[in-house]
Amino acid sequence: MITIDWKPDKNGAEPAYRQIVDYISRKISGGDWTIGSILPSQRVLAERFGVNRSTVVRALEELCSYGVLEGTTGKGTILTSNTWSVLMSTAPPDWG
Repeated sequence: MITIDWKPDKNGAEPAYRQIVDYISRKISGGDWTIGSILPSQRVLAERFGVNRSTVVRALEELCSYGVLEGTTGKGTILTSNTWSVLMSTAPPDWG
């Protein structure tokens, strides 16, 4: 079961979406969230994190690009990998 017991620091040096990426990565690498776990909806995540939905979407898209999560229409977002090398990637992808 996915438990969210944290909110990003809106006054922090890192953007909120990046803090969310780091939080989720820590939960996965720490074994708190396991492969096959289904994340709450984007709206629920936004509410729990205290951010707007677009911030959550950006964080989830980044994690999907790393291969950690997979979003499926109608089924939600599923944790698909806990590969150490994937989780340790700190630089965002170069979309250029």
